Formats: sequence, structure tokens, C-alpha cells
Amino acid sequence: MVSIFYKYLSTGISFSGLSFEYLIAPSTVRAIVKDCCDKIWERLQPVYMGSDKMNEEDWINIGDKFYDRTNFPNVIGAVDGKHVRVVKPDNSGSKYFNYKKYFSQVLMAWVDADYNFVFIDFGSLRGMSDSTVFKESKMGQMLETNELNIAEGRPLPGDENGRMMPFYVVADEAFSLSKHV
Repeated sequence: MVSIFYKYLSTGISFSGLSFEYLIAPSTVRAIVKDCCDKIWERLQPVYMGSDKMNEEDWINIGDKFYDRTNFPNVIGAVDGKHVRVVKPDNSGSKYFNYKKYFSQVLMAWVDADYNFVFIDFGSLRGMSDSTVFKESKMGQMLETNELNIAEGRPLPGDENGRMMPFYVVADEAFSLSKHV
């Protein structure tokens, strides 16, 4: 079972090719690949993407690292989207066809100062802007509704008045402005 999964990942051979090579049905190959991917996600996601378990101190530590490396205060992540080329799904029409003239889905990622993923969202359709994909993703909704345990803010370095400034995520001009973006 694992050899089928490794062969699929390492060579990019089709499910029907693996089916012929291992003398099993293509639906079985699909089920094996999906099951292996699910198991990998179950094991690695909590270790490398624990944003739902993060507390205010974790966010402050991310902000401190960003400030040390970039001299931008109160930054708790960077967000961007990327079109990932996909094979046109059956009966999808132009649903996945993007402005770059190929079929794709959008991968939206939020990373910390060490380029570790804090959140990812995959599967949005071609016609949406990065800003819309972010707003409709679980990460965007949790950020907007304050479900991420983000600290309220802190004064900027050198501000003697002590005005509280919120923590925020940096993104390019494709994203609309909000409290944390």
C-alpha cells in the first residue's frame, strides 16, 4: 500500500498507470493515495500548524521575531495566495479556469517569521481575488471574529504615549484592509 503511494508521489504516474502496474482497480489506487494523504495530514497538521491552540504569548513571540528580522512592529504573519495548476475536473466547465489561462485552485497560506505555516486554505476557485479567498477561508473568518487568541496589541517601539496598536498580518495590495490585515 505504501509503495503505491510513494510511487505516485515520486513519479507522478497516473492512477490508471499504477492500477495496471499493481493489478488493482484505479478506484483502489485512489483510495490508497487519499488514505495515505489523510494519515500524513492527521499526524503533521497538529505539529506544524497549531494555530487553534496558540495563545496570546505565542502571537507575541511571532511578533517579536518579525520585529527582530524585519524591523516591522506587531506583525504576526504574512499571507499570500498562489494559483496551483490542476487537471480540469470532469464536468466542471470553466469553474476552475483562471485569468492566467489554465485550470487552478488557490492555495492561501499564512506563515510566521520562520516561514512555518500558521494556517493554510486550499481549494478556492479561480474567479476570486486573494482578498476574497482570504475573507471566505477559515483563517480569515477566525481572524475577523477574534477567535485566534491574538493579543489586543501593544505600543509601538519608541512611543512614549503608550498608545496600543493592534497586531496585524502583512499582505500585498490585493488584500483589502481590516483590523488585522
